[in-house]
Amino acid sequence: MLQQYPRLNLSLNAARDTGAVRTNGVAIGFDLPLWNRNRGAIAVQDATREQLRAEYEARLFAIRSEVTTLIAAYRIGLRQRDALEAQVAPLRQTVEAFERAGARGDIARVTAETARQALTDKEIALAALDQALSEQWVALELATGALIGGAK
Repeated sequence: MLQQYPRLNLSLNAARDTGAVRTNGVAIGFDLPLWNRNRGAIAVQDATREQLRAEYEARLFAIRSEVTTLIAAYRIGLRQRDALEAQVAPLRQTVEAFERAGARGDIARVTAETARQALTDKEIALAALDQALSEQWVALELATGALIGGAK
């Protein structure tokens, strides 16, 4: 950026000849861009600044897009978790009823165990979904660069 301005040169001179004559002096000089007014260096600096601005805007757009995608995925995961929780509560009651009926001998014990396995599968899926939601939350915090408080 400094190349677009004239350069100032300052120098000190000292000399001595064979007759013990000493000469000291100061010289000041600077470049005057009379013919091209340093337009080449100015154009290069302008292009560099424009390139940096474009790269910054592209990174900013990519980060905003990533954050939006992560938020949408997190919301979808929350809806899936709510739907799965809604299935688990009635299934738990059904399993308890099947186990009581199996203990009395009203239904086959295999039927009660099958219902218990279905409940266990749903609970495992719920735990996996909770883990995925936690990982998405961490990814969102990493993408934003800040700790996000609130409903997790």
